[in-house]
Amino acid sequence: MSYWVLALEFVALSIVVFLILRELISFKRTVWYAVVSTWIGWLLCFAIVFLLPLDILNTDHQKCREAFKDDNPDLHCPEPWSYVPQGAMEVQWRLLYWGTFLLSWAIFPILQTYWLAGDFTLGERLLRSIKENLVLYAILGVIGVFAVLGLLIFSTLKPEKLVGVIMTIANAYGLVLVVLLMGYGLVDIPRLFFKMGSRDRMMQHYYLQTVIQHEGLEKAQADLTKVLKQVKKVSDKVREMDPYRPYVDKIVGKCPLEYDSIEQGDGDTELTYAKLAALHAKVKDTVHAAQRAAILYEMHIKHAHEHEDIIASYGAADSSIHWTFRPPRSSKHALLINKLEYIWLVYLYPWAFRILALVTALMSLMIIWCELTMIKASKDISDPGLSPFAHIIQSSRMQGFGKQVFCFIPLLYMTICAYTSLFKLRIFNYYRLVRHHMSDANSIMFSANYLSRLAAPLAFNYLQGIIHQDDGAFTAVMGDMDATSNSSEVGPMFRKIFPILVVVVCLMAVFKVFSRIAACCCIKSFQITVDESPVAVERGRQILQESRNAKTGGGKVNSKSIKQAVLAQFSGVKNTLRSIRTTTQVSSDEDGGDTGASLNDTRGPSQSGRPSFDKPTANKAPMRPVDSSGYSNRYEAPSVDRSSDRPASGSSSSAPASSSSSATSGARGAFSSLFGSKNKGGEGAVELLPRNGPRSDK
Repeated sequence: MSYWVLALEFVALSIVVFLILRELISFKRTVWYAVVSTWIGWLLCFAIVFLLPLDILNTDHQKCREAFKDDNPDLHCPEPWSYVPQGAMEVQWRLLYWGTFLLSWAIFPILQTYWLAGDFTLGERLLRSIKENLVLYAILGVIGVFAVLGLLIFSTLKPEKLVGVIMTIANAYGLVLVVLLMGYGLVDIPRLFFKMGSRDRMMQHYYLQTVIQHEGLEKAQADLTKVLKQVKKVSDKVREMDPYRPYVDKIVGKCPLEYDSIEQGDGDTELTYAKLAALHAKVKDTVHAAQRAAILYEMHIKHAHEHEDIIASYGAADSSIHWTFRPPRSSKHALLINKLEYIWLVYLYPWAFRILALVTALMSLMIIWCELTMIKASKDISDPGLSPFAHIIQSSRMQGFGKQVFCFIPLLYMTICAYTSLFKLRIFNYYRLVRHHMSDANSIMFSANYLSRLAAPLAFNYLQGIIHQDDGAFTAVMGDMDATSNSSEVGPMFRKIFPILVVVVCLMAVFKVFSRIAACCCIKSFQITVDESPVAVERGRQILQESRNAKTGGGKVNSKSIKQAVLAQFSGVKNTLRSIRTTTQVSSDEDGGDTGASLNDTRGPSQSGRPSFDKPTANKAPMRPVDSSGYSNRYEAPSVDRSSDRPASGSSSSAPASSSSSATSGARGAFSSLFGSKNKGGEGAVELLPRNGPRSDK
């Protein structure tokens, strides 16, 4: 009994999850509950995928012992080094399944809504989160009650089977979600590798993505400007002693330094607590979206320029890549390294991805074929039928670690197909996992939430549809949740429909039906692919060319322009991220990660952790006059009557007061330089394109 195997795998998975999180988020800027819950969610989901081959190996060992129970089973069936008893495996699966179920349907929805809430205290945000989720679950509960009553009245369903049917329907939801996402990924991943195997096709892809990233940057800038004008309007209206002033100061403290350059506010002038909370949430969202769009755009431009350099270096006499924005190597082995780099990028790299595209395409075809064999095996799921994976696993002499690896490969591929497709749907553009610590708390919780919903159904589909095994510990734990069980009322019918649905989704992905339907219905949010017209390609080419000209001075690349370009290209992102980490604190309010002005903060908004893209300069004027204590007119906030949603005491907030205006004279932050103007006060700011297109520095 190798219980140490389970402990070792959990320790290894814990380290892997920690390293992934460290690459995606900043532990200092991300709220603690998002980090902890995501770490637990990913750990449980990865454990389901990684431990399933161990369950398969243990099941085969038990079958072997039963077959040779009268003929010295210890001789014919040696115990694998990773063997875990059936009882221990069932306990493990119960913990993993119900753990992911609780996380995905109860914990993550509340935490995500709590993070998005714009209320100003912990209790108010928690109360809003619970209320919104209770409303959703109440609606679903009412629908469920009517559906159950309909089944009891208009069908022959017996009441004692009601729980099994409800659990079957819940599991069927997960399986349908798996089919939709995995079906698209089975086509998209080989197609992506095939595209990466051709430099020309990949360059066209970069041109198209340049247009998308540029439009995303423009939209993020426009949205942020609009929100900042709303904040300006509210701040000008609320007087210093108004009961709403602490809330407004907190909102202003979350604004970037671009806010100081706004002279005229805009938006609704009616003030209520609910509207201030909504504005607070909108500020947090748009500020992070603008930061993320800037980093994504700069990273994309960097990769696109490097790809152009590789294509331009084809057939070079010195057999080396002539990088525009990289300093030349000066080591004694520089010539050898340059030549090896040239051979890999020009000759080997494309062929490596062509081979990978062929392998993944064959893997996709085999998985689709195995899913279709589930129709023939509708009476006896343990019959391998025409499934190649089932035949290899059930009849092969492969044992031990080799069988675990063989079982893990198709399962891992199915997991990658399903999960990568989730973030390619443009309806989920709000959620992005971005490297270099730029993923926000809501995105990582969303990823853990949906991975928790996909993990168990995906593993169950692998056992039932790919290897045709239904007698393991995982299947025993699932029990009545088996949507394909013959004992279920809908099992046989679902088993025939499920494989056909996989094929339909794959065909729709091959012919890009999703985007065609979305384009015809003008539903841009559901488009998975992008505009690939020659006009879009040419537009992307122009943006990249103008960006290159801006970094190289518009002429030939000399030593000075190379030095400037290298600093802009490689120090830009690094320094920007450093400045964001040092001056920007992602809002988390009272949860431990908020650096905005709290209600009892005695500092002015300009001194309370204002997000910025560079290091604040010493000559920036404060938001309002300050005394020796650090804030003018310190006071205790008057009470606010929530019943009427208006201040119970204090001055009226209807008349503007110039003394409480939050704008400073002449101060422009690095955020404006990030979107087009020169940054003279911030180190290493990333220079991106203004709203009307690229520009050239003169």
